[in-house]
Amino acid sequence: MNGPGLNVGNSQVFGFLATHGPDGYWIYDPVTKLASISIHLENKLGVATSNHSIPVESFVLNYTQIDFVSNQIQLVRYILGNGELVKSKNEIFAFEWEGKKLYAVAVSILEESKNEFQSFKEMLLSLPLGVSLVDSNGNLVESNDRMRLIYKLPNSSIQKKEYYKRKYFNTEYEIINEDQLPVAVVLKTGKPVINRVIGVLLEDGNLIWTEVTALPVNFQNLSIVVFSNLITNTKIKKLSISERDYVKSIQQLLTDTSSLARIGGWDLDLVNSIAHWSGVTKEIHEVDSDFIPTLTNGISFIKPGESREKIESAVSKLIAEGKPYDIEIELITAKGKEIWVKTVGRATFEDGACVRIFGVIQDITERKKWEIALASQTSILWAFVEHAPAAVAMFDEEFRYVALSNRWIEDYKIGRKKEEIIGVSHYEIFPNISDEWKKLHKRCLAGEVLKLEQDVWTPPGWEKQQVLQWEIRPWYHLDGKTGGILMFTRDVTETYEQKIEIQKAKESAEKANNAKSEFLANMSHEIRTPLNGIIGFTDLLLDTKLDEPQKEYSSIVSSSAKSLLSIVNDILDFSKAEAGKLTIENVTNKFKDIVEETFNIVKFQAEEKGLELKIHLDPNLPKYVFIDGKRLKQVLINLIANAIKFTDSGFVELKIIVTEDKHVDSKKIRFSVLDTGMGIDPKNHTKIFEAFMQEDYSTTRKFGGTGLGLTISNQILKLLNSSLHLVSESGKGSEFFFDIDLKEVGEDEFKIIEQNSNTNSTVAGLQYNLETIMVVEDNQVNMELLKNLLKRLTPKSEIISAYNGFDAVELFKTKNISLIFMDIQMPVLNGYEATKLIRKFPNGKKIPIIAVTAGVIQDEQKKCFDVGMNDFITKPLQKKELQRILNHLSELKGS
Repeated sequence: MNGPGLNVGNSQVFGFLATHGPDGYWIYDPVTKLASISIHLENKLGVATSNHSIPVESFVLNYTQIDFVSNQIQLVRYILGNGELVKSKNEIFAFEWEGKKLYAVAVSILEESKNEFQSFKEMLLSLPLGVSLVDSNGNLVESNDRMRLIYKLPNSSIQKKEYYKRKYFNTEYEIINEDQLPVAVVLKTGKPVINRVIGVLLEDGNLIWTEVTALPVNFQNLSIVVFSNLITNTKIKKLSISERDYVKSIQQLLTDTSSLARIGGWDLDLVNSIAHWSGVTKEIHEVDSDFIPTLTNGISFIKPGESREKIESAVSKLIAEGKPYDIEIELITAKGKEIWVKTVGRATFEDGACVRIFGVIQDITERKKWEIALASQTSILWAFVEHAPAAVAMFDEEFRYVALSNRWIEDYKIGRKKEEIIGVSHYEIFPNISDEWKKLHKRCLAGEVLKLEQDVWTPPGWEKQQVLQWEIRPWYHLDGKTGGILMFTRDVTETYEQKIEIQKAKESAEKANNAKSEFLANMSHEIRTPLNGIIGFTDLLLDTKLDEPQKEYSSIVSSSAKSLLSIVNDILDFSKAEAGKLTIENVTNKFKDIVEETFNIVKFQAEEKGLELKIHLDPNLPKYVFIDGKRLKQVLINLIANAIKFTDSGFVELKIIVTEDKHVDSKKIRFSVLDTGMGIDPKNHTKIFEAFMQEDYSTTRKFGGTGLGLTISNQILKLLNSSLHLVSESGKGSEFFFDIDLKEVGEDEFKIIEQNSNTNSTVAGLQYNLETIMVVEDNQVNMELLKNLLKRLTPKSEIISAYNGFDAVELFKTKNISLIFMDIQMPVLNGYEATKLIRKFPNGKKIPIIAVTAGVIQDEQKKCFDVGMNDFITKPLQKKELQRILNHLSELKGS
């Protein structure tokens, strides 16, 4: 066993396991959250495991409070096999093993501390080598007979520290000062001194040589345990029988530890052609205990191909050159099981010839699976970061590049390829980074999230200053430890310079908000513009004569595009909620219509999965209510769609009941969505309401989704003075519910409001006809789609095209146009600018202009009306929305 920071062949293994943990020990893997328990500790706690490896929480009450990193003594409560608790002190020891960070926890149970201490002391003093026990002041507590015999001093003389008056030498015959002796070094540094050879000049003039090990302990009033052996001429003499017994006990301890850690040993005597495998090695290969290994049959277990070639090459170089190896390979066990192992090989030479090879082997299959899964996730993360449309970089704790976007390289004009930057320090790439920035990096590593809307700096080799908008935040490993920093930056120099000339103070305060709104509008436009073409033309295609496969494929395209649109809407709604721009518009609604429209939207999803979709409505529900029906439907659709997604069989039910009649025109209504699905573990109830989160990673892979539905629903309900609640257990289905105080509207009042809403319109009072319709759109696909829809709805109208605002104004001058559909974002002149110019013409003051845009930001709608547009439709275009516009215009024309 060459890992765990424990050195075979000296007393460090014994010192750590014996002196720090009289009640046994356990080794913790922070990645798997599993612990390997010593047999002694199993017996103490009264627990039994098949392989001594179990989840920590099954035997440690408060393991999450253990600070493994600080390496301090911790008080821990252990759970006994009978359910009782016992308190213990623990010494934590961190070490590297096969490239993994592990922690050894030595256990000392307090309730038995006196008896354990006495047993511990008696055990040490009975060892067949010199042993002294030392307190924290360097005073000897006790020494055994062997120690007094080695140094030829009576116990009284040792207690008086008369041995300090003697002279001590190193192997170069140089005098060792008192503060350089092992006990003094351990007291000063807290670190062990292992197998140090020291010469002692006795009173009779004889010089003796001893091998000394001093180990720090923390048990009762002891601070150091000193082990001494008498040797000759600085070379260890032939071991006595008692010393061989001691070595044998150490070897047995190592064997037990090897079995616990599942590490097997092997060796091959090349002279006598005798091989040996330890029990663990045979278990790993799944051979019988009487299996006789050889070099040939050992290699035969290695999987043919790359692994076989790798081990044959390594063994050949080991025998020929003595070159050690440490490799990971695949082998096929005697029972046909394919596993991954890590194997280490070393060689012994005599007279220039290799006479023996030996090493260890460990089953790393589970670790390898985890590494492969992690590598897959890492590659996805890197691909996302690399192609992010922003300057993004990911650094480790040493501020070396882990991943970065192409935009980062472009924005900062880094004259290197991505492959040449990964692993390089950020401070090497940008050597003139200020100390202030370095302090910010340290604060972020300590857990702070830092950002600045405007930061002025000069990149290396640039002549002018740049203004950046940036944010840095820590990222974390799966075990919760900080892995490094994520940095996002955006060059806002041009915008900053323009606005600073107009009004520095005002624009400085509003810059971040405006930039974010602009980004949302652009993102909405860029995504919705192509989606408009996909959804629109697919719907048109579905209206044509198609055979069954064509109809099925077209339906799938339409459904997929609409799903993508739903995701885009979720993201934009979440962004608006974060920006405080999510709004509620309460109007009078027919309650039954809200429920039926919700039901019609989700019933197809339920039918596809063969689920029963139930609905239960309280007969006392109001007929007409005052609420934002669109937002209420959004919440209900989110909840029902989620329930359908996570339910494989059974039913999903929407239940709406009156829980309280508050007063004459108000009722408290409870909306519940129940399902017979997979359920949610109570420990994840809070987690699923967080943005971009689902119950666990496996759920994300299986079911997909943005993880925003519940977050957005909660944001909407917050505006309605409500919130989501959850009742669920894993495997037992779920119930999401919320309560809303609804204002009830009388039937007569509803009819009056409905009549008024039908007569009031933004286009009321305009004079026009529908002989000529102009479509202004810079995107060819969207142009053809809108013209196609209009031809179907108004076959007698002449439809003309303009591909930008300037062309639209020019056409308006020469054509007698009845109606204009105006895109917003266009080259040359955008829709706002073109509308303003058209309104300046005498015949343009009353012409109906309908905004057509991919944007969904409320401010954008307001801006359309402010510049003189009469109505607003969003992409993807819906046939019913165009029908609404044209029907209303026809009604006005008829009147």
